[in-house]
Formats: sequence, C-alpha cells, structure tokens
Amino acid sequence: MSSMPGPARAFRPRSRTAASPPAAIMSKTPSMLLRPPSGGSPGPIGVLYEPDTTRRSRHSVSDRDSNLHVNTRPSPSPRHSSRAGSPGAPPPRPQTPSTLQQTKVIPPSTSVKLITPQMQFATDLSVKLGNCLELTNFTVVGVMGLENVGKSTVLSLLAQKNKQDKEIFSTRSLEALVMDRHDTTGVDLAISMVGGSGHPTVLLDSQPLLSSSMLADLLERNESPRFGALTPEQQIEAASYQIAVFLCSICHYVVVVHDGLAYQASVNELLRKIEQKFAQCRLPSVSGNSQKHTAQLLYVANNVADSELLYRENELFSAHIRALEAAWPQSLVRVSNNMSTYSDPADDNDVLNVASFVLPHRQQVARGNEKGKTITFTSSKYSEFEEAAEDFQRFVLSLPSSPSFTPQVSTSVMTPGSKPLPPPHALSLREWLSNASRVFEAVRKASCFTAEYTSSRDHH
Repeated sequence: MSSMPGPARAFRPRSRTAASPPAAIMSKTPSMLLRPPSGGSPGPIGVLYEPDTTRRSRHSVSDRDSNLHVNTRPSPSPRHSSRAGSPGAPPPRPQTPSTLQQTKVIPPSTSVKLITPQMQFATDLSVKLGNCLELTNFTVVGVMGLENVGKSTVLSLLAQKNKQDKEIFSTRSLEALVMDRHDTTGVDLAISMVGGSGHPTVLLDSQPLLSSSMLADLLERNESPRFGALTPEQQIEAASYQIAVFLCSICHYVVVVHDGLAYQASVNELLRKIEQKFAQCRLPSVSGNSQKHTAQLLYVANNVADSELLYRENELFSAHIRALEAAWPQSLVRVSNNMSTYSDPADDNDVLNVASFVLPHRQQVARGNEKGKTITFTSSKYSEFEEAAEDFQRFVLSLPSSPSFTPQVSTSVMTPGSKPLPPPHALSLREWLSNASRVFEAVRKASCFTAEYTSSRDHH
C-alpha cells in the first residue's frame, strides 16, 4: 500500500469502538461552528444562485434560526466579475415554476442507482423515477468521504421528517461492520420532499473513497483492469477521484463527512487532491451552458467524542478552519453571521465565515425494563445528536434553492435569419440527468486520473 500515492490514510483498515467512556459534561456549544479565516477576507466565491426567500423548512422560523442566512454573492474581485457579466448585475432569474403538479409527485421510498458498481451511468432511471423526472426547482446535495465515517447516515438526515423515520440510504449492518465491508457502491440517488413539495431535494450517496474494503472486493472478483494496466490499488484511487470530481461537477452542494476535523492529514490531502483533479478536467457544465459548474462544500465532523475537544477546543477549531482554507477556499459554503462562542471579540464581523457542523458521538446504552433490555442512544457535550442533526437539516434546507439554468445566447453571436433561442428556464430533473450523464462520460474519459500512473510506468 505504501507504493500508492495520495492521502496517508488510503486503504488503511479501520475499526470503531461502539462504546467510548463517557466524557465530562460541559456547557453546550452550537453545533454550527463558524470562524473567520485567518489573514483577513476570504478568497473569491462564485455566484451560484440568488436566495429563494419563499422557501421554508419544516421547522418554524425563530430567532435561533435567523442567523442561518447564507451569503453566496461574490466578494469584489475583477477576475470573477468579468466572468459573471457586468459588475453588480444579478444572474438571470427564471420564473418560479408552478408547484401544483409537483405536489402530486410521490418519489420512490428507497434510493435508486445513478452510477453502477461497474462505473456506468444507470440506464433504467426513467422507469424507476417515473413522473419525478418532471420535477423542477430542486437542489442537489451529494456526500463524499472515506470509509466508515457515516456518509449514508448523515445524508439520510436530510430526508427524515421525524427521528423515527427509516434512513433512506442503507447503512452498514453489524455483519458488514464486523467483516469490514462497505455498503454503498457507485452513486445512489434519492428524492426528498422534506423541504416542501415545491422544493424537492435530490440526494446523492457515494461509495467510500480510497477504501480498503473496495480494494478487497476488487481482488476477490479478479476482474480485468478497468483502467488498462493499473494495479488494483491504482484502480481504486482513480475511481475514487472520478466519483469525487463527478459529484463536485453536478451538485449544488457536496457534504464532506469525516470522523474528525479537517486538520487531519487524511481528509486535508484528500480535498487537495480532489481540487487538483477537478481543475485538470475539461468537463461540460451540468447547467448546459459554457461555464464549468463547481459545487459548494459543507463539512461535517461526524461521531466526535466529547473528550476530543475537551481542553483544546479553540486550538483545534482554528486548525480546522485553516486546513479548509488551504485545501479548497473558493468552494466553501460561507455565512455572514458568526455563531461560535469561541471566537475572539476582535474578529472582523464583515468577513464571511466558513460553515462546519459537528455531530456528537452517540453511545449505545442497554437499559433494563420489565420486558427486557432495550438499546438507546445517549450523547453529551455540544448539543444532543438529535438537536445537532436538526440544526444541520434546517441549515441545508435553508440554502439557496434556485436551480441551474440553460444557456442564454446573446443576439450578438446569432447569425442573420436564425430564430431567437428561448430564454433560460429551470432545468427539469430529466434534463439535469441527461447533462449529468454527459459530465460522467467526460470524467471517465479524462486522462488526468491515470496520467501519473502511466507516466511513471513509461519512465521505468
């Protein structure tokens, strides 16, 4: 494994203890952790969408939620203003589509396969999704991360109306956990109406990146090499970065899940490598226009034990933010309000803050009663897991929900006598899937994922 480049954590078998010793009870800290980046204002941020002020989550709006305002407008930058059009001009807005027909749409109760385990775009989506293909005004949220960090669990939180609801994405069974086997292969798609029938959310769950269990499966199948003469380890790494780049090219938001903060070398190097591969790829836009689309990133530290942040909270979170800023600053979701209790009073209130979430560790506790023992979950410090999960869902559902648009060609480039093209319109799910399939084919054919291996082989 040491011969394989990339994050040091790649292919390392992992285990998780189910019961950690209870930590000391501390005063609660908001699960939303924001801190201005060190060194002044953040880097340039591309305009994705204008906020949809009519959107509401299932939760009531209170003073506690009023600071979850997301600022997606770009900071002043000549380099980016030239791309976005005239300075200060907002992007074209389509008329909000009628939700009358969307209220009648019933999405599948389970996820469907978008990318197969053989790294092929699924061909049966029209059958499995049915009238969901005509949905508009949707927001696409994907998830990525290493193995056994809770990606499927975190993404399922966005589709749960009640904490008793079954998770829409399957998670690892006890047997799979003992055998160190993953559950998700390829990319799974699910549609949630938790944000309201007029604002569906398309959720994309992905296979673990740089996974030792996927390497074991590949060796067991003894298949012909998928990328020419690459070793099995190189095949897994190439496929991992293809999945990550694909998600960043088709989603509005990608949730990066890890079982710790971003200062850890494994996740930091992973994000750096994904950003590098993404920049090297020439990909079509999922919006159908000429500009390359880039998702915005949210970070979730999942299953964090209280003791990890007991005495070094300020120091660790400062390192966390610096690591994210160094890895991919242009793609981070930023908010205008500072909600953290550990920030210094002298922090600049005018800068945008990086958004991160911490989901606390839940310990299984067997409680006895007259009928026997029942398994419950407990958590301490920060906020209870359910409260933190609710904050996470509320925040994601409050993000700008405007869809992608088709291109609008100016009259200056139209040939004489040609018919004027229709104005930009909100993409339907059918159109988005069609564009996503073209993006995936371009990702599969991109040489940047295998160039370093082939050049090294040719050199020797």
